[in-house]
Amino acid sequence: MSLAMPGSSGLFSALQVGLKQSDKGRIKLTPHIHAYLQDFECIALSLATRPTRLAEPIPELPSVLGACDAAKAGMGGVLFCPGFAPLLWRAPFPTAVQNQLVSFANPHGDLTNSDLEQAGILAQADLATEQYDLRELTLATLCDNTTAVSRNRKGSITVNGPPANVCRSTSLHRRHYRYYHEVSHISGDSNSMADDASRLCHLSDSQLLAHFNSKYPQTQPWQM
Repeated sequence: MSLAMPGSSGLFSALQVGLKQSDKGRIKLTPHIHAYLQDFECIALSLATRPTRLAEPIPELPSVLGACDAAKAGMGGVLFCPGFAPLLWRAPFPTAVQNQLVSFANPHGDLTNSDLEQAGILAQADLATEQYDLRELTLATLCDNTTAVSRNRKGSITVNGPPANVCRSTSLHRRHYRYYHEVSHISGDSNSMADDASRLCHLSDSQLLAHFNSKYPQTQPWQM
């Protein structure tokens, strides 16, 4: 039914956790599970007033193509659309988020690099829908993190916490803007533009634009 109900594919995480932790066939309905079930109910009740268009579950040739990346310092990416200037974006992660990242120096953190990459994919999509009308069109995003790519393709993960919540937000975002998001893997060596967008935090906006226009020249100047 998830094909006929855009927005529902990212709501299975909490239910999968509930089934996994069931005891003697009984599932404990936590507030977390209730929230996801309420989302399901809202989507189901809206089917008559918000019909599913064929272009929502079925991909076509991408109308917008881009790549994104995320690291401890922040996330960023690039977007290309025919007839528009190439776009680059970046957003630093707050210190509180950076301090939660798991590392050898911080083994008790509760965020992984894959979580940050997953958030970067959603941020990339949000920026794309802000810049272009993607209703019933396909957005293609390249990412060098295989875990983040897998989560976007499956739509859910059998854990609670940030990965599940980003899956939920991603799914509802696609439903709201009525676009198909095709997320694919790109090797790290080939993802240099997105890497620069997310990691050159020491450069000002004007310096970053100058860097892109020099290193990655396009037919139109880069916009930020």
